[in-house]
Amino acid sequence: MKKIKTELQKVYQEILPIATKRIIEFKETWKKANDKELFIELAFCLLTPQSKAKNAWYAIEVLANSEVLFTG
Repeated sequence: MKKIKTELQKVYQEILPIATKRIIEFKETWKKANDKELFIELAFCLLTPQSKAKNAWYAIEVLANSEVLFTG
């Protein structure tokens, strides 16, 4: 059990800077983005649990560029 805890702490320390950086990026996006940009971010976040991030981003780009993301 101690080995698992140690490994978990190691992984946490490795990903903490990455996660912290992304949180800062999200805060900046929230401050600077317009409604469409925020909606794109929301839609991407909703898609990523169901698919790979690359595929989700591709779908968002296609839908946003064609305006279908915003107009249905």
